[in-house]
Amino acid sequence: MYLELADQHGHIVGQIVFSDFDRKMTVTLFESEVSVEVVEWMIATAKIRLPPTNPTLG
Repeated sequence: MYLELADQHGHIVGQIVFSDFDRKMTVTLFESEVSVEVVEWMIATAKIRLPPTNPTLG
């Protein structure tokens, strides 16, 4: 599962991938300058939306 952030032109700025295998998240930025606030927002949003909430899946 993953979360992507696109800019106003539809270009992907960053991506956070959640691994079902090891339950870790990986952040990849596709732009050289992304503000800390945007990265923090992406991480906070990914923590809420990406991990399965069903206890039988984890």
